[in-house]
Amino acid sequence: MNNLGLNLPLRPGLLTSIDQDFGDEHYVVHRENPAFDFFWHMALSVSAMTIAISSINKLTVSKGDYIGLSGVGFDYTVRIPAHGSVEDVLSGQKILGMVITLHFGKDQSAQAGWPEELKRWMEMVLWPGFVHLFETHETSISKRGGDAGRLARILRDAYAHGGKIANKKSGLESSWHGVSITKANNGDPVSEFVGGSDLIVLALKLCSVIA
Repeated sequence: MNNLGLNLPLRPGLLTSIDQDFGDEHYVVHRENPAFDFFWHMALSVSAMTIAISSINKLTVSKGDYIGLSGVGFDYTVRIPAHGSVEDVLSGQKILGMVITLHFGKDQSAQAGWPEELKRWMEMVLWPGFVHLFETHETSISKRGGDAGRLARILRDAYAHGGKIANKKSGLESSWHGVSITKANNGDPVSEFVGGSDLIVLALKLCSVIA
């Protein structure tokens, strides 16, 4: 069990924290943060799907509701808003920051009722956003990302090769927060190591590196 947390360095106006009566770590990624687009579009996509599923099941998604996403590789459960993103766009509101909450430990019940197609949907939705985040800030991530930056590079390369680990030529290996990928994993499906919620956690780390 990894209960150490990310302990990201905070920077006013870019990456801050707030007090909440739930969760273990709370981060606010501000619009001025260079990584904001990843989190905004992630929340917009998940919010839209949540509203769609709730509508089909005749349930109401209300302000303050959230969705919990359990890690595949990292020992975290991520909590993100399930309401507001779509409404903000339609009403012309400009959101100023995204609140991401981390719970230490995996909550496997978070996606217990999800059909495999929806789990795959979330992964596929976040892949291109993560690749864009890495490509846009590759220099900063490579220089200051450490093990997290190397892992991000391995994942980026995997997503560019049909979702298979492709580090035979590069020789890149990394171990960060319990996810370890070595040269022996070349050709393995990346989904065996990380899922959508893991990309959110890693993107949080990267946004502290590039901000």
